Amino acid sequence: MSDQEAGLLAASLVSGGWESAAGALAAFAYLTLTTIQDGTSLYARLCAEPALIPTAVDELLRVAPNSVFGATQPRRVARDVQLGDVLVRAGELLIPSPHLAFGSGAHICVGAHLARLELQIALQQLTQRLPSLRLATAPENLRGRWDASVIRRPDTLPVTWN
Repeated sequence: MSDQEAGLLAASLVSGGWESAAGALAAFAYLTLTTIQDGTSLYARLCAEPALIPTAVDELLRVAPNSVFGATQPRRVARDVQLGDVLVRAGELLIPSPHLAFGSGAHICVGAHLARLELQIALQQLTQRLPSLRLATAPENLRGRWDASVIRRPDTLPVTWN
């Protein structure tokens, strides 16, 4: 690889990862602030239990994949495969778990490890520095690019904190 090719590859990795990571962080903030379990937001739980953040990032990637191209869209099975106690026959559809948010095999995102780490650190810093973060508007007032954009994210995310 020439120096020019290496430089172009590095630039494409940096620029290619910026919008997807920023969109994912905005979507994660929205989801954690609006997901309530046992009377507590997921955001508050992550503030109280930061050790959950790596698992939360993977679960958020599964529940809300960054791309409309569908990390969780059904996949058609190419050949019979045994998954635990279940035989999935060739031609049947299944939804993969764990997620395929970064692709797999030869088509896996070259920045997958960096993106996971980036999202974990960003969510950790956000919850640590702004534990009182909350939406500055009702969730129903928010609009987003959930189905019509390559990168799924809210258009704006007005928040406030003490």
